[in-house]
Amino acid sequence: SAASDGYKGQWNTLLVPIQGKFMLLPILSIGLGGYFSTALGDMTITDVLTAAESTATFEAENRSKVDFGGVASVGIHIPLGITTLSMEGRYLHGLKNLNTQAGSTNSQKMQAFDILFGFSFY
Repeated sequence: SAASDGYKGQWNTLLVPIQGKFMLLPILSIGLGGYFSTALGDMTITDVLTAAESTATFEAENRSKVDFGGVASVGIHIPLGITTLSMEGRYLHGLKNLNTQAGSTNSQKMQAFDILFGFSFY
């Protein structure tokens, strides 16, 4: 989502990260790679003062539906018998300017930090 000029935009996105992971220690990994994402459907625009909502297309809001960028991660993997508990932090940095307004010098790139928890069985 994005907020500007008293309005907040919200939408659903399908994001696919691809990483190479390297084990530095038996319990510590780092990962590097990229991601591709695409918005699903239109965006919901909310006026932050009145909470009034409306629907808009990405084209009408001068925003790109497609994005790509880099991913870096650090993970901890704790063996627990036949399973491993994994905790990972990921930083995603967009390389594409999501602002498609002609003549605009306002660059809008995604930056996100994700925290993941999981179990693996072997």
